[in-house]
Amino acid sequence: MPEGPIIAIFKERLKALQIEGKAITEVTGIIEIASQKLLHAELREIKSWGKHLLLCFEQFTIRIHLMMSGAYTINKLPNGSEDLSMVFGSLN
Repeated sequence: MPEGPIIAIFKERLKALQIEGKAITEVTGIIEIASQKLLHAELREIKSWGKHLLLCFEQFTIRIHLMMSGAYTINKLPNGSEDLSMVFGSLN
């Protein structure tokens, strides 16, 4: 089970991508989040809290718990089995 240091590394890897302040341009995945709510939402801040990664947007926050496996990918093309895949782009 992923512990705090794994979440901290995940957060730092995301911050290194400099996606804070950028909008979601594409959403895919198998989770039950309305893609219309995510599409074009601007990521305000990336935080961690215990074993949770928090992606903070203006109107909502996505809480990510890595469960038992602790699997995640960054900058990799989705293969269709992801719970959530987001592409970030520039705000225009």
